[in-house]
Amino acid sequence: MIDNAKQAALPVTCDTGLHHLFFTDEHLAGYDASFHSAVPFRSEADRDALRVGLFNGVIDAICSDHAPHDVDASLAPFPSTQAGLSAYAFALPLILQLPELTGMSLTQILKTLSEIPDRILHGTSTSGLEVGKSANFLLLQTDVPSSHPTSVAGSMGINHPLFSHSPESLKLAPLKGQVCYAFCHDRVHAINALDTATH
Repeated sequence: MIDNAKQAALPVTCDTGLHHLFFTDEHLAGYDASFHSAVPFRSEADRDALRVGLFNGVIDAICSDHAPHDVDASLAPFPSTQAGLSAYAFALPLILQLPELTGMSLTQILKTLSEIPDRILHGTSTSGLEVGKSANFLLLQTDVPSSHPTSVAGSMGINHPLFSHSPESLKLAPLKGQVCYAFCHDRVHAINALDTATH
C-alpha cells in the first residue's frame, strides 16, 4: 500500500520500530511481557518484508519507539501488562547489526534514524557539521562488546527482552558497540555503561 502510494507520487512517509526489524510473534509464545509491544510483532515473513522495505526506500525511517516502564508494569497476565519496550538501553548494538541484516551501509541506517526523520518533520535536515553552529556528535567504538546495563541513566525502563534473555537465545549476533564520548551543547561528556560524567 505504501509502495503504491509512493509510486503514485502521493505525499506519504513510513517508518518502522527498531525492534520490529528483529523480533517476531514467535517470541510471544511464552507470553513474556518484555515482548509486549504497542504495535504487535508479526511473522518472520513480515519482519523480513520490513527489512526489504527499508532497503528499497519504501520505509523512510526507523524509530526507537522508546516506551520505558518500571517493574510493576509487567507484573500481570500478558494482556494486562503495559505495552512498549524500553528501547534506549540496547538501541545502539541492535542498530549496528542492521547493515548485515538489511544490506544497507551503517551511514544509510543512521540517516534513517536522524537526517531523514528531521527532513520529514521540518522540511530540512539540521544534522551534520555547519560552520558557526553548535555541533552535537559522539565517538563510537563499533567493534567492542557492549556493556550489559542493569538500568539506563535517565530512564526508569527495564522492560526490554535483552535484560532477561541472552542475544543468542533471541537469535541475535553478539552485542557490540559503545559510545566513548559525546559532544553536546558545547561540552564533552565521557560515557560509561550506566551514567554520564561531564569533564
